[in-house]
Amino acid sequence: RSLRNINTIAWDLVDPDRVNMDTDVALGLRFARAAAGAAPGDSGIRDTLAWALFSNGLYDEAITASEKALELAPEAQKETFQGQFDRLRSMITAEAEG
Repeated sequence: RSLRNINTIAWDLVDPDRVNMDTDVALGLRFARAAAGAAPGDSGIRDTLAWALFSNGLYDEAITASEKALELAPEAQKETFQGQFDRLRSMITAEAEG
């Protein structure tokens, strides 16, 4: 399988907007970690990793991965990745409060 396919499978399992929330988020995290290990400089793959970590309750690691995705993002995509980071952070705050 290609790296993009692995990342897509991971994303489908951990996407915070997925219709079916009853997915194997642990498998999603394994795929996301594998993809990030193979392409450590890819901002999109790093973003998937952040959401996979979030889905597995690894909030500190999720913030770190999302910060890295924002740092690696091409200039034209910084705003999108900043939005992802802000959303992740607010969802973690909501989880902690609730």
